[in-house]
Amino acid sequence: MNILIVDDDELVRDALQMVLERNDYTTVVATSAAQALELFTIHTFDAVLTDLVMPNMDGVAFIKTLREISLTCPIISLTGGARAGQNNMSQRALDAGANMNLQKPVTKNELLTALARLLKL
Repeated sequence: MNILIVDDDELVRDALQMVLERNDYTTVVATSAAQALELFTIHTFDAVLTDLVMPNMDGVAFIKTLREISLTCPIISLTGGARAGQNNMSQRALDAGANMNLQKPVTKNELLTALARLLKL
């Protein structure tokens, strides 16, 4: 399974990538929504993990744009949790087309369970 990870935070990207690759997923990482959209045109992904708070194009706008390209690719949005406004952002992501939202820091088990559920593994 090929997973696209979209996050402007290098530590988060690296942690997600490490967990997924240790569990037999293939990953491609993007540092921005724009880079992710470009990658989506040249690769096929089984799912997308995206941060919501990113510079230039936020995760909600990214999800809306991605849904114009693919109606079926599972999308998990990742939010910073307790920060002000994050609950509203999580709901906006779901309204934009995300299948699920997870709060950072996400545990290995939460991440793998969510992916397995969405990918029906």
